[in-house]
Amino acid sequence: KLRGISGTLQGFLWVGPTATVTIRYTEFTLLGSATANKRGIDVQVTTGTFDMQFSSVHDFTVSTSLGVNHSGLTSGTVTISSNVFYNNAGGHYVNAVMSGAGYTLNGNLAILTTSSGGAWYGFQLLDVSGTFTNNSVSGSAGQGFYLNEAAALGTFSGNTAHSNASVGIHLNSSPTGVSTMTNTIAWRNSLDAIRLQGNFVQGNALILDGLVAFGNLGQQILSNGVIRPSSTYPGLWIKTAVLSGDT
Repeated sequence: KLRGISGTLQGFLWVGPTATVTIRYTEFTLLGSATANKRGIDVQVTTGTFDMQFSSVHDFTVSTSLGVNHSGLTSGTVTISSNVFYNNAGGHYVNAVMSGAGYTLNGNLAILTTSSGGAWYGFQLLDVSGTFTNNSVSGSAGQGFYLNEAAALGTFSGNTAHSNASVGIHLNSSPTGVSTMTNTIAWRNSLDAIRLQGNFVQGNALILDGLVAFGNLGQQILSNGVIRPSSTYPGLWIKTAVLSGDT
């Protein structure tokens, strides 16, 4: 167990660029702050390894605290798998734009964020190149999943966003090339299930394959950008979708 003392006397974990860290069955609680490098679990590996599985990350309650704040990664490896995130004020996982090796987030359950500003998404991906699969987020004070990089998606499959206070899944920048979201589920979010903010120019395409979206208070799919098909792909391709309201 790694913990702070109270809701005001918080701790933090900082993982440096060349560190090799393996975490199993560990409880992290009462960590985080609004200070750089002390946001909660700060992972800044560039050539090192960070591997956290079967652990809990909860009650990081100071405003703008983050569960995992991830940056670096030029040739290192980051794996965050089969963990539970709960009641982390500013978000459960945030990454920065990175280059080099990929990262893996798989099978994580994330519930409840409380901050009403800043990085208050369940999962915020400013780098979308990794493997992001089978993660679920609910009860976010803002959006469930927020993706904001004009680059091709890595592997985005089997993710679920439900009962969040805003958009379930928000692509704020257009993916480049051909990107696919597979077997995505978004239900009973307070705004749109999926919101597409950017423009899809010719040659770029997003494929929504196996989308299930129901009971969201906004649109099931909302595009605010311009979609221009090419001779090969439509800018937006919706395959085998189930879209419905609760009624």
